[in-house]
Amino acid sequence: MKKIEFDEMIERLTTATEQQKLKWAIDSTDETVYYTSVNNCRIEVSTYYDASAVSNKASIELFNTSGDSFKKRVFSEKAKPDRYNQINDLYEVINDSYYRIKESESLILEGLREMTDEQ
Repeated sequence: MKKIEFDEMIERLTTATEQQKLKWAIDSTDETVYYTSVNNCRIEVSTYYDASAVSNKASIELFNTSGDSFKKRVFSEKAKPDRYNQINDLYEVINDSYYRIKESESLILEGLREMTDEQ
């Protein structure tokens, strides 16, 4: 996959997730891994801290329709900060979509404002 195609794939994954057209699940064996499927090809995205390298890392792994991994890219915050940020940003969009974080934060704040403004 060419760099421009990789960039487009990450951008489209992000957009589809933000538009709620792509649903993600959490891997039952590793709660730091989100996965989805596009045209029966699994995609996994994760972020983690690598203590041995003393660095945050973000990864994306692609699988074929038979379930075989054919490409895994791991990006270090130190070695490849631009790529790390790209995958980490996607991870954050996935995380927000899965847990509805922004929506819930707004609801909580709205509820607290209503409670405290009624005095």
